[in-house]
Amino acid sequence: FAAQAQELPYEERALYQTNWYLFGYLLHYLPFYMMGRVLYFHHFYSAFIFNCMLTGSVVELLLARCSSALLAQRIRCAFLVLILLSFIAFAPLAYGVPVDEDRHTYGYVKLFKWLDTWSF
Repeated sequence: FAAQAQELPYEERALYQTNWYLFGYLLHYLPFYMMGRVLYFHHFYSAFIFNCMLTGSVVELLLARCSSALLAQRIRCAFLVLILLSFIAFAPLAYGVPVDEDRHTYGYVKLFKWLDTWSF
């Protein structure tokens, strides 16, 4: 399949690649989604890798259709800033940093408790 994919035009090759990323994501995510027990971050790490590749591939597919190179570059920069801000916001939660509401140390993490069934 890889040899045949190399002969395809860029957009078709990128779409082919995106489909494989989607398949990998679903393959790693769905079994844990269907479980009825407590799930932790490490259950989703393999799906997360495919999700990162899928997101980048979809963004590039959409930007390839953009008529202006300058606009596409600005969108890429905005996307990069959004990723950086998301990392800064979610890092304490992802790395298990203790949240001390008395000192207001990472107290904003409680804003990410979107469901009452979640416990931090």
